[in-house]
Amino acid sequence: MHVKVIGQEIEFLQEKAEEKHISFYSPEEVIQIVIKIDGYQREPIPIKFLKKSYEKSIKLQSSEYKNSSLNIYANFSDEKAG
Repeated sequence: MHVKVIGQEIEFLQEKAEEKHISFYSPEEVIQIVIKIDGYQREPIPIKFLKKSYEKSIKLQSSEYKNSSLNIYANFSDEKAG
């Protein structure tokens, strides 16, 4: 899947169960993530770090089939790098 963080110069390909670490924001900032998978799309997803770590379910809609969707489960964390 292709991932882009809006407002930052961050884009990457994410493999299944792969973990990525990105350091760039302040905890008060709402970031927006765009996820693209062939045949599926979604408007930018706003992410606000309200607690130290949480999981989020992201639903992508098929661009070809109205009743087809894909759920992605992501874990977000605000742990600081050391």
